[in-house]
Amino acid sequence: MKSINFVVRKDRKAVTIHDDGFINAVKLLKKDYPYILNAIKKEDYVMEEVEGDYFKEILFEDKVVGFAVYENTNIGLISLVQVYILPEFRGNRLFLNEILSIYKRGIELSILQPTRNLVDILMHYGLAKKVRDNIAVSAIVFEIPSYSIESNVDSYRDPMKYYLSSFYLTDICSPFIVEGILESGECLINYSMFLDWDDELYDCIETREELISEKYFAGIADFFLNNQELFINTVIEMKEQLPICEEGFRSIVASDEGLSNYMENMVDNGVLSQKRAFEIKDQLYYEYGQGMVTDEGLLTRLYFLIDDDVREITEEELYELLASDDVICPYCFANWDSSNRFCPNCGFNLYYDEPDDMDFEDDLPLGPMDEDEIALYFAQFVKHLVEESDVRETLIQSGEFDESFEEFFNIIEGDSQLKDYIINVKIDENFSQNEFFERISESIPDDVQFRYYFKE
Repeated sequence: MKSINFVVRKDRKAVTIHDDGFINAVKLLKKDYPYILNAIKKEDYVMEEVEGDYFKEILFEDKVVGFAVYENTNIGLISLVQVYILPEFRGNRLFLNEILSIYKRGIELSILQPTRNLVDILMHYGLAKKVRDNIAVSAIVFEIPSYSIESNVDSYRDPMKYYLSSFYLTDICSPFIVEGILESGECLINYSMFLDWDDELYDCIETREELISEKYFAGIADFFLNNQELFINTVIEMKEQLPICEEGFRSIVASDEGLSNYMENMVDNGVLSQKRAFEIKDQLYYEYGQGMVTDEGLLTRLYFLIDDDVREITEEELYELLASDDVICPYCFANWDSSNRFCPNCGFNLYYDEPDDMDFEDDLPLGPMDEDEIALYFAQFVKHLVEESDVRETLIQSGEFDESFEEFFNIIEGDSQLKDYIINVKIDENFSQNEFFERISESIPDDVQFRYYFKE
């Protein structure tokens, strides 16, 4: 067997090549990874002619054994448009690890018109699941551009729209979207055109000619409309297995000294001004503290706030959205479904609840507590006071603060209540107040700690 002259990364770090909308995988493979292109030809694998924004190497140990091409979408997702791994390196969870690495960075992923083979791989790894013999549900949403959409009935399609679906018809090799019942009484179903690789492996064209009919789609619509709870619950169940962002607030947004290295690099590279960076930092401090943004949506939120091209929705458009049956994000009004944990467009926490008023002593559990437990409850209450203080400052700056609000924002009074409780508390004979305060400080989140001090 002829030995392969692999591209080797001694530091075991995959290289990513960025070129907005102009990455052509075939040209790159021919130039820098000819052994991968030879394997593709030998396997008779049909690569769709799609360009992207990023080309990322896939490594096995220190060898480049595959690649993935991604593009940024106008709907707040990063879309996987091409992926290939050398046959002899498949089965090493390389594709799974590539997908999970995206989610660990706090980015929501979609897959552009997946092949049936790729959907089978998702099912193998538990990221997709069959709910009927010919219908699979996926934790990762599928993306279909308007130019590739077909429908069971004639209907208008927005030429600029990307259609999203978590559902896939395995018999005709296509994601599908049940749009709803038309005035004619028919149920509109959108699905994608066939892919050449699906036809190569599964005789997709012939299968479609045999199956697709009015009766076929009526059966799909009937099953979907009568089992919507099953579909949604299955998506939610699988999405809960996806990893959440491993990057915390401090590493993405801010450190004790000011901006994080991540944001400092953005300023240094001219992505945004230092003034704007601190404005975004202050907004994210407030939103993160309130629970409006969580770790998993933080990066999406940051990029949304950086984007100067975000178009504000008109009052007329807002009324139309509110009058429709669509489920919309309360912040940016983008459409979402109940399986999303955060808005893929703006990063807002879709399960955010307004915090209830909190009283420290009322909130303490009954019965004796050790120092660690009291420190934890104290830290939670301090965090709440800081959040309330932020709200107060925001109201004052906007000219909307009224003296009648004062009772809700009496930070000094709350501070005294906490000090009295801790000064008077007796836990045991060996209790050290100084050690206790140190333990409290350790329990208070860093982003709150350096902004809070006991008032004399």
